[in-house]
Amino acid sequence: MNKTFAILTHRLSLSLEFTVQYLSSFHNNEVIIHVDKKSNMKDFEHLESDRVTFIKERENVKWGHISVVHATIKMLRQSNANNFFFLISGDDFPLMTNDEIDQTLAYNKNKSFIHFQDG
Repeated sequence: MNKTFAILTHRLSLSLEFTVQYLSSFHNNEVIIHVDKKSNMKDFEHLESDRVTFIKERENVKWGHISVVHATIKMLRQSNANNFFFLISGDDFPLMTNDEIDQTLAYNKNKSFIHFQDG
């Protein structure tokens, strides 16, 4: 299964580094990162690789604001349209292995999953 993991972040953290390194280690994954415009890009540049790219035209993101949608749309436009698309934050990390994610997607063919967490 080809997957895009789109990450919205504003700070470098151990969970972000782990998530990017793990997810980008599989040939069928691409990772696209939007770093908040207020953040220093130099802190994140070491994460870039063949499977990890950054949004060049960054948004000044304010949570709960339309700027989050704008940043997400930029990642959608940069992603491969044939991939499954996962939108996560820089503090999220996978609770399933890459193989388990692939198996779940294969088992639930033609289904979409949407989840949100409120407060």
